Amino acid sequence: MTAPESESGPRRRALELMGETLELVAVLRSEEGCPWDRALRIQDMGQHVIEEAYEVASAGTGDLAGLPEELGDLLLLILMQAQIAAESGKFDVAEVISELNAKLVRRHPHVFGDARARDPAEAIEIWQSVKADERSRKPPAQSQPIPGYLPALKYAREQIARARGGPEPGDVPGGSAASAAALADRIYDLVAEADDLGIDAETALRRRVDDLIGEGVA
Repeated sequence: MTAPESESGPRRRALELMGETLELVAVLRSEEGCPWDRALRIQDMGQHVIEEAYEVASAGTGDLAGLPEELGDLLLLILMQAQIAAESGKFDVAEVISELNAKLVRRHPHVFGDARARDPAEAIEIWQSVKADERSRKPPAQSQPIPGYLPALKYAREQIARARGGPEPGDVPGGSAASAAALADRIYDLVAEADDLGIDAETALRRRVDDLIGEGVA
């Protein structure tokens, strides 16, 4: 499947610019590059990725004027991590793109295969079916660590669900609007109290969950 002729020009330009960007990232990491960029480690970049992802989400809610810049910042972090990994022989950006391309084809059999989807609902159903099949070939979710870079509340909720052996977050109906509002007020008050005490609530909650995991409670 190829793009319409009207899109071929912009696509060629995008590929040219991407090549330039890859070269720039490589230069930044070279002996003649930037000391700060050279000191970066993948392990240190997770929080930057999260922050940039939030900025992308925020820029996408308005008139989109700032979205190209924010998407560029996020893309830089992706390319920088791939460059760092390539330097140590782990993987490179070509492998990242190859994995993505294979997944796009695999999860769209209604586009690239014989399956058919008459509407978005059927397309999602097919996507989820393929995704479930992929998951069945991997170790059980319970044996996989929960990503440490999740926001603290999400991190705590995931750990609680596993400890209880219950459904994953989002698999059960939510409470009433009044209950949610009351709970939100309590959480807000706790964050304000933490701020008054000079405590970062995000860090404090994450550390407490980690402590509970270490104690075998969560």
